[in-house]
Amino acid sequence: MQTSSSQVIALVVTAVVILVVFSLRARRMMRATPFNLDRALLYPALLTALLVYVLAMAQPRGVEWIWLAAALFVGGGLGWLRASTVKMSVDPASGQLMAQGSLIAILFLVVLLIVRTGIRYLLASNASALGLRLVMADVIFLALAVGLLAARALEMNLRGRKLLAIHRANPAMITTDEAGV
Repeated sequence: MQTSSSQVIALVVTAVVILVVFSLRARRMMRATPFNLDRALLYPALLTALLVYVLAMAQPRGVEWIWLAAALFVGGGLGWLRASTVKMSVDPASGQLMAQGSLIAILFLVVLLIVRTGIRYLLASNASALGLRLVMADVIFLALAVGLLAARALEMNLRGRKLLAIHRANPAMITTDEAGV
């Protein structure tokens, strides 16, 4: 399959936009910011509701369910791994839970976006050979996002609750959880 010059230009422009957005986001991710346990699962819950709605509209058939389950499972694993790269701590003065990204977390997101773009291209061009309807390619990536965000929120929520419990038991102790990766 040959690519036209307009497709190449679109890919280059997309890559430049992504690099600019990630460079701006990277600076913010490297700072410790408050992490709200109560709202951590809200976004994944909303995205799950969207996935259920889209699934009702797309009506997956046969092997498409296997692809959806695989995407959800892989997304969950990637989300758990992504969350383990985030350093969490409790501010000793305020008792506020804080989260701070790392360079590994940023690189993980960049690699994930590049791989996702490549897989999306392959799925779109080979959907019928894989037993998928073209509409299901986007639904599969939505399932991947649900798995990724839900597992990330769950892992950080569990770790955050543990850190807060340790802090409440001994407020004088510096409570931090170094990034696992």
